[in-house]
Amino acid sequence: MQVVVTGRHFDVTEGIKTHINDKIAKLGKFHQNLLEAHVILEVSKFRHTAEMTVVGKQMKFTATETTSDMYASIDAAIDSLDKQLRKLHDKVKEHRVRSSSGRIKDIAARILGIRDYWKERR
Repeated sequence: MQVVVTGRHFDVTEGIKTHINDKIAKLGKFHQNLLEAHVILEVSKFRHTAEMTVVGKQMKFTATETTSDMYASIDAAIDSLDKQLRKLHDKVKEHRVRSSSGRIKDIAARILGIRDYWKERR
């Protein structure tokens, strides 16, 4: 996944870049279709803002967090993206399971219904 880090009003250090790359790499455990991550870091007086956008195949997620520490802002934004990706992952997983189990129950009900019908006829 390609990660682009941009700093507004300050220079982004290598430590911050490696911290971001390590954290974003962990987001791939829910979706392998993530293509690009764009991170914008901004400092204005005592506010440190981290804005992250993750783009994947047919999806786009954005998180913005502001704290007094840059690393805390990055971690909070990553947590927000993690929640969004986890929610989508669970939704897709639940949809797949529910649709197949519903069909199996319908088929089983039909088979049992036919058996009950023949029992009544005898």
